[in-house]
Amino acid sequence: MAAENKASGLRGFFTLYMCPVLRRITTAGFIAWCLAQSVFIFTLPLLDALGGYREITQGMQLRFLLIFVLTFVLLVFAFFRLEKRTEPDYGLLSLLASQCFLTALALRSPFISLSLGLLLMEAALFVLLRRRRASRRDPRTAAEWKRISLQISLVLLALAGGKLLYNLAFARKDLREDERFRYYSRDHVRMNINRNEFILTIIILIFLLAAIFLIREFVKNSLSDQAKLSLQQNRSKIVFGGLMVSVLLLWLFLSEIMIVRVLQLQTPTFDMGIFTQMYHGMLRTGSPLTTVERDQLMSHFGVHFSPILYLLLPVFYLFSSQMTLQVLQLLIVFSSFIPLFRILGKLKLPKSWSLLALLLLMASPQLLGSNLYDFHENCFLAPLLLWLVDALLGKKKLQLVIFTLLTLMVKEDAAVYVVSIGLWALFALPRRREEPESGREFSRKFLLLLLIILPIVYFVFAVQMIRLSGGEPMLSRFANLNAFPDLGLGGIFLSFLLHPAPVIVQTLAPVKMFYLVVVLACLGFLPLLQKKAAHYFLFLPLLTINLLSNWVHQHQFRFQYGYGTVALLIFALLVFLYDLQAEKRPVAMPWAGPGGGDRIKIVLSVALLFSIIFSGVYLLIPHMQPREAALAEVREAKEIQLVLEEIPRDRKILASSRFVPELADITDLYVVEYHNEQEADQEIDYVVFDQTKRDSTGLTLMKKYELKGYRVSELSGSKVLVLQAP
Repeated sequence: MAAENKASGLRGFFTLYMCPVLRRITTAGFIAWCLAQSVFIFTLPLLDALGGYREITQGMQLRFLLIFVLTFVLLVFAFFRLEKRTEPDYGLLSLLASQCFLTALALRSPFISLSLGLLLMEAALFVLLRRRRASRRDPRTAAEWKRISLQISLVLLALAGGKLLYNLAFARKDLREDERFRYYSRDHVRMNINRNEFILTIIILIFLLAAIFLIREFVKNSLSDQAKLSLQQNRSKIVFGGLMVSVLLLWLFLSEIMIVRVLQLQTPTFDMGIFTQMYHGMLRTGSPLTTVERDQLMSHFGVHFSPILYLLLPVFYLFSSQMTLQVLQLLIVFSSFIPLFRILGKLKLPKSWSLLALLLLMASPQLLGSNLYDFHENCFLAPLLLWLVDALLGKKKLQLVIFTLLTLMVKEDAAVYVVSIGLWALFALPRRREEPESGREFSRKFLLLLLIILPIVYFVFAVQMIRLSGGEPMLSRFANLNAFPDLGLGGIFLSFLLHPAPVIVQTLAPVKMFYLVVVLACLGFLPLLQKKAAHYFLFLPLLTINLLSNWVHQHQFRFQYGYGTVALLIFALLVFLYDLQAEKRPVAMPWAGPGGGDRIKIVLSVALLFSIIFSGVYLLIPHMQPREAALAEVREAKEIQLVLEEIPRDRKILASSRFVPELADITDLYVVEYHNEQEADQEIDYVVFDQTKRDSTGLTLMKKYELKGYRVSELSGSKVLVLQAP
């Protein structure tokens, strides 16, 4: 009894005295950091303030630390004096400090894309301030704090908007050629953005919306009252039916594209050849062995630790071909609608909102486009993350554990997605003062252990498994974030702590802004307009996986890095809609009050139209062929397959990249384009060249083998040249 009283006393002392002190210190530290960074970037030349990292000199470090310490001391003193007169809203102060830092960056920005990205972030902070529920005891004080905060936020937002207009008119041209601003060069933008396709998407959307409006006006003026009433009653069914058919057509087109790619032998080594050979290696040895991934015999787990791939092994055992993997990926990704449907049922949103949200996921260019680079282990992320969220909302402990583990098994960086959900759960879900007594609730300790600590520990374990398998994790893709490369990952955190501006600048480069704006436009920009700051934890994968790295494929729609991101962004949209539906204040936002639901429906519908058109015009149509041309290539591929089937499976083979998936059952297989640095390897028994795409590199290599005594084999065909060792 005495021990319980002592523990209760310590807990009470900590709650009453220590917590407010720690909160005051941490808030002062964060605000001081934001304000110090705001001042710091104005003390540096433009290249040092915003340019890519070369180094953070000791002079720069001391300058920032001096500004930070002075600001921190002044803030602690100011808070102490302020609390004697009123109760400060530390949350509002923190948000304003963040916006102040972003405004300082905007004022120094010479680039349009950077200014636009910062303006979007500030707009999100302004909405967050406006929607934020005051938690002060004194309503008058709370209202006054909020009124002043909104006025300051609006001024900062206006400054950022003014600088964007200035940059639109007078953007700096002399910095485009500098090495440290190379990610703003025009060549880099052209390489990754097909502007004609994007402009065509916008034009089609505008004309489609105009056509809808004109048809609506025509119907109003031409039909009888009874016909108008009948049409009005069935209008929603007609609209939703048309949208559903459009989305299904997108998936039919995608399926046709992916299957035809296999039939035409258009799937290259990266990544279809790698995974097909890996699964053959699993069938033979139980290990994911491959020779084509790094031009040597190794385990795929030396590149990415993905034990979840074993789940597909029984199916591959029955149907051992690359077509099996292609079809399985389409089925796995398409199944994402099942957990999302369950989540929508738990949130109890209006039926029209729920259906539109479901279609937004299935029409998302992130989800559809990620398939276009053939099979990849990331395909598991979209359904598994949504199942994980479903278990979290449904308070199913065993289900939550299972899907957390399955998600982590996808890849080493899957920990990012799980931690993001964990942070959201810890800070956004309602807090309980006592530990739950039944298994129908999750304690905060359980969520912390399962969704935060376990993923971090698993990430360390996965990295070690990669190293034990003979590889290294692909952390070099984030080298652009590190001013202290000798410190590894710690150097990235230290760089961001001391000087985060270059990270933000590179995150908002033009090609990344194109990706970001399209992703947000496909969701009506609604996930940006949250009520709680904790909801922005769901944006962490978008930032970490797609935007931070300068590895160009991570912010391209035609590669496999959008599966997990889109799952959490769709959930962020649902969180916004859920909070909006529960909004108590009728004048809180323009969409609240009478007719607000219809306005949200219109925004979601326009976003869905944009998604459908963008996914079709920008992603799918460029990959489609006229029927006759496609069939001709399929017939040509069948002739090639007949030749490839005759290649001996027990020899050392060197083959052109597009032939690798068909020859993936060969144990000792290598790729023409990547083997031996394009020098002849006399240990090779057969060299299999693709004669349909003869380039100078291939011809040069062919001559090198001929000079070594290799001669044309009888296995050769009209489209395949086979050289046999002497």
